Amino acid sequence: MARPTNTLIIDSVALLKVISHCSQSSSSSSSTGVLLGMEVDPNTIHVSSSFGHPEKRQAAAKDDDDEEGDGKKHRDRRGVEEEEAAYEAEMLRMLKTVNVDANIVGCYTSMFLGTFTPSLLSAPHPLVLLYDPAQSSSSATGNIVVRCFKLRESAIEGDSTNGLYDEWAVKVSNNGLARSALYDLNRANKAKASTVLKNNDYGKSGSVDFERLDLSTNPFVEKNLSFLSTWVDELVSEQSKYSNFARSLYKEEQAGSSVDKASRWKQGGPSRLDGLLAGTQLDTYCDNVLGHGQRGIKKTWVMGAVSAGK
Repeated sequence: MARPTNTLIIDSVALLKVISHCSQSSSSSSSTGVLLGMEVDPNTIHVSSSFGHPEKRQAAAKDDDDEEGDGKKHRDRRGVEEEEAAYEAEMLRMLKTVNVDANIVGCYTSMFLGTFTPSLLSAPHPLVLLYDPAQSSSSATGNIVVRCFKLRESAIEGDSTNGLYDEWAVKVSNNGLARSALYDLNRANKAKASTVLKNNDYGKSGSVDFERLDLSTNPFVEKNLSFLSTWVDELVSEQSKYSNFARSLYKEEQAGSSVDKASRWKQGGPSRLDGLLAGTQLDTYCDNVLGHGQRGIKKTWVMGAVSAGK
């Protein structure tokens, strides 16, 4: 995919709403919402506000798979879409009454560990913002993992030979009030740090930010262990296929069959590529759990030292 040349400018308050919604929602389902703003030019879209869809609507959409009958599923899905449209219309009406931008420019949804499927991009709006709460919460440097895609005009017209989506660069901006608030906070923090260094009162209440020691392990470890167990089952299944085929081939050789072993493997042997893929995925998820566990252990040691010093 080509490097993004277009830009999505999103206000920090709107991005914080997206982060809060995706982080507080259930880790078993993706969170979705609407982006509000305006199109500055064909290559720039500015997002000034956002709001999320209710969790119960997403749960209802997920429960469609438990119903029997394609007709029943179709009716339930259509009902969910109508409920979503009514909710969006009511939200837009209330936003207009308080002079907030009520022009829909796209939508947002959550992804996991930087991976997403085309179904996440099949939204009713051509622009989709993807936020990864797992990678963002596990980042040691506080980075926010977001990606943006927009449906190509050629794809809308029916020509998909050159791809369907373009990736857009994401730029976070602050309005005047936010910049002034950040300036005051920065100045207050500098004054506080100077006082702490001068008086050497590291152990006093209020001089240390203990929120930095938050482990934030539940969604990240839960998802990784879930995928890890899934790929373990997949690897065991592939090994079972390989063992059964090797056993049947050995029995044929013992029975005096003159079948060439190499050609037999090519004709009906199980693919070793699937086993290699499963092993690679297992290695990836093990590395994720290991890296997150190391940071969690360090924070636990620090918390133990702080508790012992009180």
